[in-house]
Amino acid sequence: MAYPITIPTGALIKRAIDFSYQSRKILFPMLCHDQLPEDLQLFESTYSNGNAGAFLIAKDHKGKIVGCIAARPYNHRFKQFRLASEAPAYEICRLYVLPAYRHQKIGGMLFSGISLLLQSKGIEQLYLHTHPFLDGAQLFWEKMGFKLIHRDQDPPFYTIHMQHNIS
Repeated sequence: MAYPITIPTGALIKRAIDFSYQSRKILFPMLCHDQLPEDLQLFESTYSNGNAGAFLIAKDHKGKIVGCIAARPYNHRFKQFRLASEAPAYEICRLYVLPAYRHQKIGGMLFSGISLLLQSKGIEQLYLHTHPFLDGAQLFWEKMGFKLIHRDQDPPFYTIHMQHNIS
């Protein structure tokens, strides 16, 4: 089955924000969910209207959002490592696929779509972080070409930092 990958516009923006927020609540129940994360609060100035960030969604044949992914300029907020290159990097974030739709290559299609979009902007270096409690996440990202650059030893997240050159 085909799952169209698109940039949310118009009414789809609110649906994309809601999808991302609800997915985050499920995957990270230990976080505070009193308010939307800043990038979702400022969705249009972060991801739309020609701004630096990018956000894609996957929909099923009925138009239901079944997955999303985002990217934005990496701000070097983690000080415990350095990326391999000084070239501008983008952080891949907010990859969520509904459980019933996993193992259908939707995550890979979303990543391919955002990679092409970033390449068209001249971006060559990608960064992301994930966590060992997200079942299969590190292996998925390794299949997408990411390499481990640092693993935090701080509980409860034990954050895994990865990078990938898409040139």
